[in-house]
Amino acid sequence: MWIVSGILAVATFILTFMMKDYRPVNSGFSFDKVKVVLKHGSFIYVCIMALLLSFVKFATSGANMIAYGKTSLGMSPLMLAYMDAVFAIPQLIAGVLVGVYFTRKWGLQKTLLFMFGCALAFYIIALYVNNPYIIYFSYILNGLGYGGAYNVLISLAMQYFDREYRNVSMGIYQAFFALGIFYGDYVYVWIAKHVANGLFGFDQSKAIFLIVIGITLLSMLMVKLRVKDK
Repeated sequence: MWIVSGILAVATFILTFMMKDYRPVNSGFSFDKVKVVLKHGSFIYVCIMALLLSFVKFATSGANMIAYGKTSLGMSPLMLAYMDAVFAIPQLIAGVLVGVYFTRKWGLQKTLLFMFGCALAFYIIALYVNNPYIIYFSYILNGLGYGGAYNVLISLAMQYFDREYRNVSMGIYQAFFALGIFYGDYVYVWIAKHVANGLFGFDQSKAIFLIVIGITLLSMLMVKLRVKDK
């Protein structure tokens, strides 16, 4: 794996020399542009959904999910080693399918609802099921949901501004996303301090799934209320 990673890193490094730096006219930073972007209600709405999405993603994937699989489910070392791949491969596939199929056939709203629904299905399964194999393979739904939803949200965020404001708007969007990343990890500190005895009859290790179920349902409601196909 290290050899493969090294080869890919070298190939990526070589490809960077073939890239051309493109900088559109009047694309520099200014506080006036920041004010214009922050006053755009629909854009901020999408940023809030991105914050919720990143919170849920980083709270239920990567090292956090590996730790859950190891300590609470007793997954084998082999399963834990490839757990990130189980998430990343459907994430990649969903990202492609969203652009070439789902949004064209269903539109933005239905595509987002479907992707959030996939992730929601995994959280419900994880909440009630303790079989490591079922959790492991249903984890595919989490990657699928995140990969599709991420691409739709970032395309929505980009459509509100032309090239002059694009660097500012994307910077603000990524700031919201980064905030979700931070709290996606920090939530475990909060759970350890305040939910030591579990939540609503579920033990502490399951509390995160209750939280992300609520956030995902809120995200789906936000999609239903404001995301419209034009």
